[in-house]
Amino acid sequence: GSNYLASYVPPGIIRKFTSLYPKVKVTLKEANSTSLSELIENEQVDIVIDSFDEDMGAYCGYPLVVERIFLCVPSARKINDDWKEYQIHPDDIYNGTVDPDRVPPVDLRAFRKENFVLLKPENDMYRRAEAIFNHYHMKPKVLFSVDQLNISYALATSGMGLCFATNTLFRFGRFRENVVLYNIEKNHSDRVLYVAHKKNRYCPRAMQEFIRVAREQVEERFANTSASQPSHFRQ
Repeated sequence: GSNYLASYVPPGIIRKFTSLYPKVKVTLKEANSTSLSELIENEQVDIVIDSFDEDMGAYCGYPLVVERIFLCVPSARKINDDWKEYQIHPDDIYNGTVDPDRVPPVDLRAFRKENFVLLKPENDMYRRAEAIFNHYHMKPKVLFSVDQLNISYALATSGMGLCFATNTLFRFGRFRENVVLYNIEKNHSDRVLYVAHKKNRYCPRAMQEFIRVAREQVEERFANTSASQPSHFRQ
């Protein structure tokens, strides 16, 4: 998975899996979405955890969780004064005290004069950010292009610019840094995380069990949160 996902999603899965199957060796590889595609196509990795579009192409995937993408704005920005009723705070996501579905999306065009920190084009979040800006007919002022979502968020918390981040970041960690979150337009705010492998390749029992444990662990982790879980799977 990506550095961002590898930090938050796999650790609990791997801990549970290795406790059940201590003789199976598990290694963890971090890479961006483009590199992950190459690694799994060449069978250098067995399983990937990443987000996908509706057409999964060469992957056989099983959904883990639906992520919500937020616009993250440094709380010191004066523009926040005009959008107080639209704001969500990181602690609200961590504690599950606010249902994001009940908070209206912000008009992104209001932030067109702000600087943005985006991921580089080889990352899935860049492609989604590009679709968001195209929807609003905006050309963002990009201050930095970085490799990892964690870094873009760190730059936002330092006041350098606006970024996009998903609620997975806030569910797993109690972030209280100086940002406020805004919903974006619904058609662009959700992405599904899958645990996936290369289509039409042999899937031994160890891989099957890892996928099973992954789905159970994520479902358990989010059972008491506002996270929406996809009920279907693609194969």
